[in-house]
This record gives sequence, structure tokens and C-alpha cells, in this order.
Amino acid sequence: MGKPPLGRCKCPSKAREQMVTAISAKSRIAKYRAKRDFGRTPEPAGKKVVPSSSTLRFVIQRHDARRLHYDLRLDLDGVFKSWAVTRAAALAAC
Repeated sequence: MGKPPLGRCKCPSKAREQMVTAISAKSRIAKYRAKRDFGRTPEPAGKKVVPSSSTLRFVIQRHDARRLHYDLRLDLDGVFKSWAVTRAAALAAC
């Protein structure tokens, strides 16, 4: 017997939501990697596993895309959540 489709899952709603979110995240990262040429840019491809930490972590990355901006990443439960901070907003805060 195969697994029931997600629409018919008899899991508690929280577990079902987590499954759908995990599938969606894997799909989005697969699309992203398919579009990228990691040989042309210094951005890491995400193949290296970063060990979990009990301390809070953050990363600020200069992202020279179409327009220069900075990416702020905060570690939340082992996943880096990311926000783009525009150059104008950073200067306005000074």
C-alpha cells in the first residue's frame, strides 16, 4: 500500500503543516539551484553541512546583485532566515 496523498493525510494539522512546509522548501531550493551557476559566483552552493550551535548566530552578506544591498540572516532553530536590507535603509538608520 502506498502513502495517501497530502490532501488525505490523517495527521494532526500541525504535523501536516510541517510536512507541506518541508516539501515546499525542498522544491523552492531545487528550483533556485537549477537557475544558478555556482561556478560564476562566489556564493556557496549549500553542500556543506553547518553544525548546530547552542549560541545565537547571524550573518551579514554584501550582495552585489542588480542593486547593491546586504542580506541579514538570523539563525532560527538551525535554519538561517534571510532579509534583504537596502543600502538606502542602512544609510537612513545612521
